[in-house]
Amino acid sequence: PKELKNRQMLAQSCGASDIAQAVLPEGLELLNLPGHCPDMLGISTPDGVCFIADSLSGEQVLEKYHVTLVYDVAAHLETLTLLEGISTKLFVPSHAPATEDIRTLVAANRNKTLEIADLVLALADGGRSAEDILKGVFEQYDIAMNINQYTLLKTTILSYLSFLIERGLVELGFSENKAIFRRI
Repeated sequence: PKELKNRQMLAQSCGASDIAQAVLPEGLELLNLPGHCPDMLGISTPDGVCFIADSLSGEQVLEKYHVTLVYDVAAHLETLTLLEGISTKLFVPSHAPATEDIRTLVAANRNKTLEIADLVLALADGGRSAEDILKGVFEQYDIAMNINQYTLLKTTILSYLSFLIERGLVELGFSENKAIFRRI
């Protein structure tokens, strides 16, 4: 719909090339940082700067919005662990100030991710549709439903449900041609 054709939902065309297999100049290193999106990459430089893209959100973003776009929850958590283990002088995230110590920001992102996973799990008690679980998340965090929030966060909630299914905490069934997620 035209309501989704806005600055927040459509990136400007930039002519980017896939650099995942590229040979970079000496000293630059590609970092696989999946989670927020499938093939996100970061770059570390020989002088100790690590550009980490959208791999995590700033604490103010987490406090204001609570739920941020996550394509793959398990990969996101693995990326957070990877970031904690990187020794560098400066981390430069896309949505937070640059920092010399990433651990506090990683912990905030991990805690929020696990909090949302716990909420989605609790909302699946007794069996509910993805729409009902999404509604519960919106109500818990007092998020105003609009087409942008609905589009981004429904995808994210489905990612959390997949994560919980893969861990054997939620099962998917069908009732009256409707998908029902139930806490095990």
